[in-house]
Amino acid sequence: MKKALLLIVGITLFYNCDSDRCDEGYKPYNSNGHEICIPEFLNGKDHNFEIGNIYMHDTYGAITLKDGVWKNEFDEIVVIK
Repeated sequence: MKKALLLIVGITLFYNCDSDRCDEGYKPYNSNGHEICIPEFLNGKDHNFEIGNIYMHDTYGAITLKDGVWKNEFDEIVVIK
């Protein structure tokens, strides 16, 4: 009985684990030890980019718009094409 209960609990935990916890259009990002979901940067998509908002780029990772210039998480300028 005890083994069956442990098996059921184990299966339930495994079944409920979702590797992608973010909604569509968002990507996971580790910020200070906490996983948060940030919007994906999609070229050609009509965005309302705001200074200071962070976006996830496929090539550059987390990027932020600062003073009209895109910068990565290391504060390096990135050129978005």
